Amino acid sequence: MKKTLVTLTLSLAMLSCSQPDGESAEVKRIDALARDYLFLELAMGQHDPDHVDAYFGPAEIRSAAEDAALTLDDILDGAEKLAADLATLDTSGDRQLQQRLAGLQSRLVALDTRIALQQGVRLDFDEESLRLFGTQAPHYDAAHFDAILAQIDALLPGPGPLASRVNALNDAFDIPADKLPAVFEAAIAECRRRTLRHIQLPENESFTIEYVTDKPWSGYNWYKGD
Repeated sequence: MKKTLVTLTLSLAMLSCSQPDGESAEVKRIDALARDYLFLELAMGQHDPDHVDAYFGPAEIRSAAEDAALTLDDILDGAEKLAADLATLDTSGDRQLQQRLAGLQSRLVALDTRIALQQGVRLDFDEESLRLFGTQAPHYDAAHFDAILAQIDALLPGPGPLASRVNALNDAFDIPADKLPAVFEAAIAECRRRTLRHIQLPENESFTIEYVTDKPWSGYNWYKGD
């Protein structure tokens, strides 16, 4: 599995939620443990430059991780201690806290796995994807795909191979390069107009679109800050 599949986007906002005054002791504990988690992930980033894709949290956590210069074994020990601390949290009756706990625990499994891979352990694809992402690709036999191809063939009748007919359909939706800016500007304006019906947005909110080719992904976004 390629490194690009296990990059992380980290922010404190991802792990902690705004809480009203008088928040519970358990909420305060998980907030503190979330900071410990960020520290470990940023420390892991010192060993693998592709590990942390983007970080928007407190600068002091990143600086502390850089200064600590933890070894992989140090990070693993820290992750095990953090997992033990998380296991002592009382989340009964608090669904949001339960979700935060489950999220942190699953990310620690992924961190342990990244450390193992960095140390030379090799896992099969299904086990690696399960430990990193909590899911596995489904397994189907050829008959499953033959049935799908038959359905597509019925939807796209005509001469020539099915692949050619599918490609011709896709080509009909291609936007000429010289019209891309106008089409995207119109689409973005309409998306914003519809979103404003439900959510208040900052007046000066904006983003810049860059068109690229020869990338393994069809689209990507990068937060630039306020």
